[in-house]
Amino acid sequence: MTELKKFGFIFSGYYFAVLAFFIWHHHPIALLAWTILSIVLACTFFFPYFLTPLKCLWDGILKTLNYINTRLLFGILFFVIFTPIALIKKLLGKDAMGLQYDPHLKTYRTDCRNTHNDLRRPY
Repeated sequence: MTELKKFGFIFSGYYFAVLAFFIWHHHPIALLAWTILSIVLACTFFFPYFLTPLKCLWDGILKTLNYINTRLLFGILFFVIFTPIALIKKLLGKDAMGLQYDPHLKTYRTDCRNTHNDLRRPY
């Protein structure tokens, strides 16, 4: 099965779900949506190369949504989860990375206390 046929079937399935909503609510646009679905399915079965412009448009829409959703979700993740944890650690005086300045130390290097078995099986 070609990629365009796969796209046609997947697109038709999603489009049918939207069409079912319109039919359920007796919306006047249901007839037009059913006609478009019939054309897409006919193209999927007989002329899949006619779906190329629709696939390019669909891919462009999905790339745009991917760009927006990624930034939105990572922004929420950062500001809702990581920022409060960092602020709480800062208020409690925790220094997980050892960034505090200590004038009495000769060096900030820490000894690596790995055993031979730790390096053989790191996880």
